[in-house]
Amino acid sequence: MKRFNYALSHADIKALLCTLELMPSLGAAFTDDSIQQSINISCCMSASDKLLNHHTDFTPNEIRVMAASLSLAKMVLSNEVKASQADKALLKEHLFTINKLDPIFDAVFH
Repeated sequence: MKRFNYALSHADIKALLCTLELMPSLGAAFTDDSIQQSINISCCMSASDKLLNHHTDFTPNEIRVMAASLSLAKMVLSNEVKASQADKALLKEHLFTINKLDPIFDAVFH
């Protein structure tokens, strides 16, 4: 995994907080392993806390779960993963930013 080196804007933080908030309830699209789901939820919470406090010392697992939350958001918006209309509406508010951040986070893994 490459080092994450990107200055997050206020809009970026808002979009990530939105996607991380939805990840625990929709994250089963990535794994049916309850232990992995618990790890993902814990990482969502710690990443959200760091984002809210403008800390940038993300662990590799926090970066992984942020990347996964962006991928999940794109899958929800393209109807590949079922979600409520309210969840879709929240994500649509951040569509531009989600599309901007997804390749940035994806590049960390390639």
